[in-house]
Parts: sequence; C-alpha cells; structure tokens
Amino acid sequence: MKKRRQRRTVILTGVAALLLIGALAAVPIASFSTARSAASLESALEALGYVKIEGDHVAPDFTLPNASGKPVRLGDLRGKAVFLTFWTTW
Repeated sequence: MKKRRQRRTVILTGVAALLLIGALAAVPIASFSTARSAASLESALEALGYVKIEGDHVAPDFTLPNASGKPVRLGDLRGKAVFLTFWTTW
C-alpha cells in the first residue's frame, strides 16, 4: 500500500511538472498575438538572429535524404515554406 501511494505521488508530481513546463513554454508563443504588426515580428526574429533576404533569390537545387531515407529535392518544394537546419557533432 505504501509503495502504491509513493508511485502515485511520483506520477502526479511528474504530470504537474510537465504541465508547468508546457505552460511556461507557451508564454513566449502567446505573447506574439495576431494583433502585433509584421514589423515587430520581423524585429523579434532579427533579435533571435534570423536574417530576411530581400529580393528574388533562388536557393541552389540539391537533394538530401529525409528522416526515412527517401531522397527529397529542394526544387520539388518551390513555393512552399522550407526550414533548413544543418548541424553536426565533431
């Protein structure tokens, strides 16, 4: 009976911690309401290090495997929003 109560306490504590983390993570997202102007959003993204490229620039076409190993060609995604991230461990 005592182990059952301890287990229940651990589970409830874990759930409460996850809810708290989720609520804290949602605060920055909620602060960018749709009422904010595009200029303030751009300045916020710039502060995070994002760079807006002006003009009509076209990325060079390349093909890379996706998480399933299927090749994906950048040119096939023309007209869609694409977020690329390159990372490595050395």
